Amino acid sequence: MKFKTLFTLAGLALSTAASAGIGNEASSWESKTLRLQNQIDLHTPMSKNNILGSHNTYNSSEYANDGYVRYIDPQQKHTIKEQLQLGARFIELDLHWKFNWSNWRYHLLLCHGGACSGNDKFFHEGLEEMKQWLESPEAKNQVVILYIEDHATDKHSNMHSELMSKIGSYVYKSNGCKSIPSDLTKADVLNSGSQVVVWKDAGCSGNSNMNSTVFTDLGNIDRVWEDRTVIGAIFDNAGDGLIDATDVREMFKLGRNIVNLDDFTYDNRQAAAIWSWNTNEPNNVNNEDCAIMLDSGRWADVGCGDNRIHPYACNEEGTENWDITVTDTGTYAEGEAACQNLGTNWHFKTPTNSKYNNDIRNAANDAGYDRVWLAISDANNEGDWTDSANTFPASATLLKDQRAGLCMNVWGGDAFNGANVRLHGCSGTANEKFTYDAASGMFRSQLNTNYCLDVSASNFSNGGNIQLWSCSVSNNNQKFDVIGDSIRPRVNHNLAIDAFGKNSGDNVGLWSVHGGSNQNWTGAAQ
Repeated sequence: MKFKTLFTLAGLALSTAASAGIGNEASSWESKTLRLQNQIDLHTPMSKNNILGSHNTYNSSEYANDGYVRYIDPQQKHTIKEQLQLGARFIELDLHWKFNWSNWRYHLLLCHGGACSGNDKFFHEGLEEMKQWLESPEAKNQVVILYIEDHATDKHSNMHSELMSKIGSYVYKSNGCKSIPSDLTKADVLNSGSQVVVWKDAGCSGNSNMNSTVFTDLGNIDRVWEDRTVIGAIFDNAGDGLIDATDVREMFKLGRNIVNLDDFTYDNRQAAAIWSWNTNEPNNVNNEDCAIMLDSGRWADVGCGDNRIHPYACNEEGTENWDITVTDTGTYAEGEAACQNLGTNWHFKTPTNSKYNNDIRNAANDAGYDRVWLAISDANNEGDWTDSANTFPASATLLKDQRAGLCMNVWGGDAFNGANVRLHGCSGTANEKFTYDAASGMFRSQLNTNYCLDVSASNFSNGGNIQLWSCSVSNNNQKFDVIGDSIRPRVNHNLAIDAFGKNSGDNVGLWSVHGGSNQNWTGAAQ
């Protein structure tokens, strides 16, 4: 679906008004909450994420009012960097190989609709703004899709060179001419040390470097956009109109992925993209580290020891089925056990998009409940809200036992089938680092990411040994759920990974859940 709008020439005069910048808008509750919301879905495929972005991000009145004749029919009022600061996580740059008046040479320019000005911004200038934002603290654990609309198909060597020179270290490589994988998560991107997924249209490139860097299609990720330009109105055959706040809210509720806005700014459309936290939540009054869904469908933080009785939000593993525990109500700590009563594949979870959130709210309404416990918590790290099944960071992490403060260590520093895992004083080396993906349940060793934590010989009983083995998504020995601070085999939540001793060299294995500190593990991002 493509939204456009009929526009008038009077609108052109309004749209070229000088931008006042963003002032304190980037620190508004809305902008901060969008950043928090972008953390909730780290482990969910991006094809199931709600992503707010900007359309023709570079075509901004901010650049038209800096002394150059350019972008006379703008769609944005802020700079590229400012739009990122305000919460845009899809950025569009249209590239043309055009003559530049400043040095009388051809360059890759950011140009709208082919009606280019010799003063249009250079591609590398747009990338520089992205780089500045990516280097800022507010960009931590944020993932952006960069869309390159390619009108310079014979200049891919130049395109690749400029892309890599500015933001190459942040780019998640495609490793071939292909669409964005349907199961790609933001955690996958972050775990690779990247933050930018690049989609370039116009098919595969004749340049091998470009082919190995960019994706050629969004795959199963869908996209809706509008066009508020005068040019857009002239060629508007559908006359679909604007994307307003109601449209944003309803599109996300229906499960749409990317909604691209013209005039991306601090307004009610930005607020409408928030489906999670309630206004001015989370506020951490009285050290509140857990969360409930209110009767509005929005969330509030509450104390994890809150003794009020509520049902729980549950998801059936590997599906989009969501429900609540109609007959099992209790306090936060009882959530996983209650969801397990729905079936062994059901787990205490937090909805990761507006559609899932609405499914939970509807189930609660049908059962007559106004509030529902959610699995999300920031008990491990204040302000870092993650699902109880995703309490480890989406980056390489040490797994430190809370009794002795020792780390899981691939003994001998070599990854191979059967390599033992023992306790060792934490040193931050690769044989102590693992990344966790909640969807698959797998802990990958950073010593060699082809090897995962594994229950030796499928011994799901007291004393079962933990080792490394070649990663396989079909191997149940390698599937674990993080419940609270414990790590439990997905096939048997009555067992947990246990630190068998208090000294370096002591073994790590399975034991019946007893709640002791030697079964609690802290994930520390490295």
